Amino acid sequence: MLLGPIFSVDMVTMARRTRYFVLRGLYSLAMLFALWMVYINSPAAQPGVTDLAVAANLTADFFSAFSFVQLVAVLMLGPAMVAGTIATERERRTIEYLFTAQLSNIELILSKLAARMLQMGALVLTGLPVLALAMMLGGIAPEALFVVYAITGSTIVVVAAISMAVSVWCKRAREAVATAYLVLLALLVVPMVLDVIARIAPTSQTFYGAWIAPINNVFLSGNPLWVLSVARLQASGTATGDAWWMVLILLRNQLLLAAVAVVWASVAVRRVHLRQSGKAEKRRRQFQLFRPTIAQRPMLWKELFAARTTSRLGMIGRIAVMLLVLCLVVPAVYEFLMTIESTNDREEIRFLVQLVYSTMAIACGMLLLLAARAAASITSEKERETWSSLLTTPLEGGEIINAKLLGNLYSVRWGFWVLALLWALGIPFRPSFLVAAGFTLVVFFVLATFVTMLGIAFSLGARSSIWAMGCTLGTCLFVGGGYLFCCVPLMMGGSGSGEEIMFTPCIPFLLAFPAACTIEDEILREMPSAIIAAFVFGLFGYATAAGFLYLVTRETFDRRCGRTGVTWIPPAPPRGWPPPVPAEIVGEGEESK
Repeated sequence: MLLGPIFSVDMVTMARRTRYFVLRGLYSLAMLFALWMVYINSPAAQPGVTDLAVAANLTADFFSAFSFVQLVAVLMLGPAMVAGTIATERERRTIEYLFTAQLSNIELILSKLAARMLQMGALVLTGLPVLALAMMLGGIAPEALFVVYAITGSTIVVVAAISMAVSVWCKRAREAVATAYLVLLALLVVPMVLDVIARIAPTSQTFYGAWIAPINNVFLSGNPLWVLSVARLQASGTATGDAWWMVLILLRNQLLLAAVAVVWASVAVRRVHLRQSGKAEKRRRQFQLFRPTIAQRPMLWKELFAARTTSRLGMIGRIAVMLLVLCLVVPAVYEFLMTIESTNDREEIRFLVQLVYSTMAIACGMLLLLAARAAASITSEKERETWSSLLTTPLEGGEIINAKLLGNLYSVRWGFWVLALLWALGIPFRPSFLVAAGFTLVVFFVLATFVTMLGIAFSLGARSSIWAMGCTLGTCLFVGGGYLFCCVPLMMGGSGSGEEIMFTPCIPFLLAFPAACTIEDEILREMPSAIIAAFVFGLFGYATAAGFLYLVTRETFDRRCGRTGVTWIPPAPPRGWPPPVPAEIVGEGEESK
């Protein structure tokens, strides 16, 4: 029986957790908010248009937003719900009990996979009542509805399967979640970037056109976001047959990939665990220009040199990061070579704009890695059972916080080499790009300090690294730009004055602003004052927030860690101790003198 006792235990355990109820409630509120946004921004009825047609158009717009929000929710929440399954059992040291049971590898993997997939399916079905309210107005074709749910269901299967395979190979849950997100991001972004490069440059007779293009087309046809954007429109129109054909190809590719991931996880689950537990961890030797002595700051020395400063993403995670970086660097280098040969000023501006977007994307990725690592900075000490030993040392809370902060910033030092390469490509066209690079470094340092202190604050009070990582990344994504999905619809239809101030906390805007000002002189002269004010207030706001988190964390460190903060004083001796010396002994001592 493939779904045995583990499936039943996981279903009962997850049904009692409050987080899933809260998650489904928030998802329903998000769908209702999307329906309200579409309603308040719907155009007014035109002469000759009936109310039924207006209602149908309103429902069609809501269904478009509904389908993409539902698919994005699966892609964002799936790895967090599945990737820590096997890794959590390994951390709690309960996986050996599962291995000693009379269960095969395929039963173990499929039981846990089915339980997580049902939870993800329950999350998706939560928005169905909201969609049913909108369907009463018409405007949604049954074929389009089936296409959306077919793509969503297939995406649930492949996301859960990939996350489960990653969880088998990772030692800790936080590493499994981070690696799963990187793998999914690479599968979504890399094929689209390669397709854009193939359309720009003629590659029919090259190595790419002969070998890489067929493989890339397979992954591109399995991209749910790309297929949904095309098939949903065709399913409601005359090209219904093409839409069904695209959906069938998507289902074939995704289910094949999911089957490979499940078989791989089933074959490797016992072998990987025995290999990891049967030998000591092999420490990778890090290249360092200098390695000073411990001196007077042992905690700082530990975070910078003794502890491993890079995330343990494994080979799969490192390959995903490398592919994502290459997808940003290679097109920039190609455009640089093409722009050198061209004498058109518009080509230079287009290249510089692409360079700004590439540096902004890499910087945002570095900030997310910093936030994820900072969220596990203290919880990882608790999970390794070294936190109590650290608290018994005479180190003060400020020393520990400072060391964690500087060690986290030091961990992304290699990303600056990539940024330096991209900035060097823009200096021959705009020498002022070097000055903009300096301002961008200042902005990045402020933002990196903020996300690091936010992660440390959550890690100090969280029970596990998964909780701290979820809270930190969720806060960073919402405050750093996710709020625009709520603000932009509200701003639509307004007077248009003062709307630029809503970009104040947007992290991509703050990172791209210094370099964007150097692309063309007319941009800075014609730039609205509200944009400049948004940049200044945003940078000042993040600096203030980082300082506030730093001070609060230092002040509350001892209290939140259980330290009393009172210096130890030896207890007073009991009354009558030491006992008085008898007079006979005192007299004998005087006579002897």
